[in-house]
Amino acid sequence: WGSGTRTTDAKLSDRLEVLMAQRDKYKALLRVSLRLCAQVRDVKSTQRELATVLGAFTVRSDELGHEVEANARTQRQLARNGDVLYEALSVFCASLTHLLNTAMEDTFAQLKVYQEARIEFDAYRTDEEKARAAASHGGEAQRARHERKVAELAEKRARFEALRKDLTVRVHFLEQNQLKVMRRQLTLLHNATCSYFTGDADNLEKCIRQFHIKMPQHLGQDATAAGPAAAAAAKDDEESRSLTPLPFPTPSELGTPSEALTALLSQQLTVEERMDGDECMDEVEV
Repeated sequence: WGSGTRTTDAKLSDRLEVLMAQRDKYKALLRVSLRLCAQVRDVKSTQRELATVLGAFTVRSDELGHEVEANARTQRQLARNGDVLYEALSVFCASLTHLLNTAMEDTFAQLKVYQEARIEFDAYRTDEEKARAAASHGGEAQRARHERKVAELAEKRARFEALRKDLTVRVHFLEQNQLKVMRRQLTLLHNATCSYFTGDADNLEKCIRQFHIKMPQHLGQDATAAGPAAAAAAKDDEESRSLTPLPFPTPSELGTPSEALTALLSQQLTVEERMDGDECMDEVEV
């Protein structure tokens, strides 16, 4: 359609560039989070296996009975803590996946439509400018052609302006939505990770209630196998989940993330095969 000037919206373009950069960062964050999720799944599985082996461990004397039972209980508790961390990571990965594949994808699909409309509008605008120049020195035929080009340009301008307005609204809501979602999910990741690596089972249980994490039914089986006392404790724990959720903490209440978590989120990532994260990808409403 020839050459001509390009219609630009500097403010909208800047906001879109920021969103594109954020999308790349979120993709990198999702890759490493899925890898961590898979590793936690493997670790807690190994801990349960170790607890089972210790539980079946027998000696001819009772000299090691206390130590064996203590280690078995420790591994069961570690596996239980790992269950909470794993479910928290699963929610984090699912929310991030939904943000990337639904919210952001819809906006960038609309961006593609907008860009096509802009190219079309610029082409018709260039044709109209050429027709106007020809009509100023031509006859009736050139003036009639210019009038047709003016009508066509008005139609393309109306479509382009409508798409630009729609895209601006979408970008605004995406900016607000991703901020809200990521603030909550990063709080979940921080609380669950710090509580897990400090062995704070009470705070892990608070994470379950605070973020409404639904734990799988089979997790109570470990406590039942550990004995009546542990089964009773598991029953009390199940009843405690029906309590009113704790208030959502403010950023000032979160404290400083652990060094391990900071290193995880800041490390340089390389392109690699996406690990099997199907178990981490349950749909979460954003």
